[in-house]
Amino acid sequence: MPSQQEIRALTGIRGAAAILVVVYHYLALGAGSGLGGAFIKHGYLAVDLFFVLSGFVMALSHGRDFPSGYALAPFRRFLTKRFARIYPLYIVTSFACLALWLVDGSVHDRIPAPSLLTIVSNVVLVQSWAIGASLNGPGWSISTEFFAYLMFPALAFGLLHGPRRAIPPFLALAAALLWILGRLPNQAVHQDFRFGPLDLYIGETAYPLLRCLVGFSLGLVAWRLTSLPVCRRVMAWRGTGDTLVLCVLLLMAVPSSDLILILLFPALIMALATGTSLSAHILALAPIHRLGVLSYSIYLVHFPILTHLEPRLAALFEGAQVAHPHLMSAAILIPVTVLLSLATFRFVEKPGRRLFRAAPADGPDAAPVVVSGARP
Repeated sequence: MPSQQEIRALTGIRGAAAILVVVYHYLALGAGSGLGGAFIKHGYLAVDLFFVLSGFVMALSHGRDFPSGYALAPFRRFLTKRFARIYPLYIVTSFACLALWLVDGSVHDRIPAPSLLTIVSNVVLVQSWAIGASLNGPGWSISTEFFAYLMFPALAFGLLHGPRRAIPPFLALAAALLWILGRLPNQAVHQDFRFGPLDLYIGETAYPLLRCLVGFSLGLVAWRLTSLPVCRRVMAWRGTGDTLVLCVLLLMAVPSSDLILILLFPALIMALATGTSLSAHILALAPIHRLGVLSYSIYLVHFPILTHLEPRLAALFEGAQVAHPHLMSAAILIPVTVLLSLATFRFVEKPGRRLFRAAPADGPDAAPVVVSGARP
C-alpha cells in the first residue's frame, strides 16, 4: 500500500458513488424492472459504500489514536476535525432547504412543515437518532455518521486493537444484523415503500443508525485486515480489484443482491486502496478524482435542486410534449448540480474547514492520506 500520498482511487470511487446517488434519486421512481432498472434502484447502496469507506479512512487516519478506547485529548482533536469536515456545508444546505420550503409552497403537500424539534435536532445533528426528519434529505446519513464518530474510540478499541479472533464472529454478526434489517416490514421502519430491503433512512426509527454503524464497522475491519500479509498479497494482485469491481457492477443489475453487495464493499475498498488494478487507475483519473473531491458537495446540494427545480423542469418538458421529461430534466440538472458543487466546495466547505481549524485543504474523506506504518 502506498505511503505518504493520497489514495486517489478511493477519492475517485467516492465521486462515482455520489453521482450514483444523484442518478438514483432522479430516476429510481421511473426505472423499470429490467437489468437497467435494478441497477438504478440499487443506487441507494452507494450510501452504504460511503459508510464503509468512511470507517476505512477513519481507521487509517485515526485508528492509532485510540488503542485503549476513549482518551480526552485525541478524542477532542478527532471530533474537531470531523466536525469541521462535515458541519459547515451540512448546516448551510439544511437552512437553505428550510428557506426554500418557506418560499416554495408547491412542495408543502409532499414535505410537511418542520417542527421546532426537527429544526433543533438538525442543528445539533441528532435528528436521525430515532428523533425525526432531516431538513435536507441526505442529512440523515450525516447525522448517523456523526453518531459513528462519537462511537469511534470504542469501535477502534474493539475492532482495530482487540484480538483478531474476534473478527470472524463480528463479520457473522454484521451479516446477521443486515439480514434482519432487510427483513423488517415497511410498517416497522415507518416507510411506505423502499427500493431495496436495506433502503432504511427514516429518522424516526433507529434502523438507519444501525445501518450506518454496521457499514462503518465493516470499514474498520477492512483496514484491520490490511495488517495481514495474506490479505495484502491477495488485494495487491492486479486482478483482484478488477474482479471485485466487475462483480459489484454485475450484482447491481441483479434484484435482491443488496446484502451481498454491502458485504463485498470492504474487500472492494481494500483492493482499490492498493492502487494496482486497472479499475484503481481509472478511478484515479483527474475527472473522476475531481468528482471525488466534490462528492460531499454533490451529495448535499443535489437534493434541494431535485426537490424544487426538477418538478418544474419536467412539467415544462411535458407541456412541450418532449419524450421522457424526467430523464431530460435529470440530464440538465445533474450537470447543474456538479457546477453548483464547485461553488459550495470553494465558498462553503473550504472556508468552513479553516473556520473550525481543519487541517487538510481537500479534506480527509475526499483525499485520504496513508501514513507510513499506520496499520493497526
